[in-house]
Amino acid sequence: MSNRYSTANNASHPPAPQGAPRSALVAMSGGVDSTVAAILAKRDGLDCTGAMMKLHPGGESGESDAKLAAKALGIMFQVFDLSKDFDVQVISRFISAYRGGRTPNPCVLCNPAIKFKHLLKAADMEGAQRIATGHYAGVVFDESEGRHFICKGACARKDQSYVLYRLGQEALSRLMLPLARFESKQEVRDLVKGRGICSAEAGDSQEICFVPHNMNYVDYLESLGHPCIRGNFIDMNGEVMGVHDGIWSYTVGQRKHLGKSFGKPMHVVRISGETGDVTLGDEDDLMSTEVISLSNVFVSEGIDSMKVMAKVRYGAAASEATVRTGEAGAVRTVFAKPQRAVAPGQSIVFYDGERVIGGGIISKAL
Repeated sequence: MSNRYSTANNASHPPAPQGAPRSALVAMSGGVDSTVAAILAKRDGLDCTGAMMKLHPGGESGESDAKLAAKALGIMFQVFDLSKDFDVQVISRFISAYRGGRTPNPCVLCNPAIKFKHLLKAADMEGAQRIATGHYAGVVFDESEGRHFICKGACARKDQSYVLYRLGQEALSRLMLPLARFESKQEVRDLVKGRGICSAEAGDSQEICFVPHNMNYVDYLESLGHPCIRGNFIDMNGEVMGVHDGIWSYTVGQRKHLGKSFGKPMHVVRISGETGDVTLGDEDDLMSTEVISLSNVFVSEGIDSMKVMAKVRYGAAASEATVRTGEAGAVRTVFAKPQRAVAPGQSIVFYDGERVIGGGIISKAL
């Protein structure tokens, strides 16, 4: 197991007030990752309390597993119902994005607006100095800048630094990420094997936590009373190529399952919520060298013309780029090499080495 972040992660925690116990509120979902986060926080000598942030109906099994895990660890456990806030801040924006032809990433919005916001409030209520989660990422403190940064976790395949880029200094200054140093999920599973706490072989949580297991997101949206916007497939010149099944059924870059044969491979290049058109093109039409992003946040100042590594979606490899600030907070990112299938609504996240220095919501690709 690598220790490349152990020193930095400890340095990120502000010193405890003299005489006060070291304590942490640990976000627990009932899964392996959050359970191990609690195990490690307790092993580090912290007085821990488990907390489940209940974001939507249907989380009963997770709640039961989290309670059992907390009981086995001998720590207190509380459940906080955040479903009303989650519905307004996350689900409504999720619906709005799809209706606008964008591809949202709910976790990016949920983390600062719901999960960590309420974790901090709950920690204050409990008198806990730290908050801890089971994310595969790290947090470091830069003394020269006087700021905290999210950084990549040791496990490249599971690294979740991308979805934490919008967290502010208040959260980062109190955040512990015990899984930062693990190089594989198997190492994490091994810590709970034989303990009878939770299933070491349980699968990872689904990508969109609030969509029921027996539904895809299209069925889910329609179940909420939002019928899919239908329209035409068009080519790059605007010529109609046929009728499609509704814009929610497609994502930028998609080639298979278009519902229609065109005699040659075609890819989704653009999706319009205004007209309902889905533009199809060749592989070359998916490539972009510039990305415009809005709602940008940065940890450091003076990023204009800065050379960075940038990711245009969670699963993408980081690529060399230059950041240029524009009017009204817009940022134009110019990549050294073309990027494939950049989707409006997703996030572009900027890295300086291992550190996350900011990011924004993709508006368009050029």
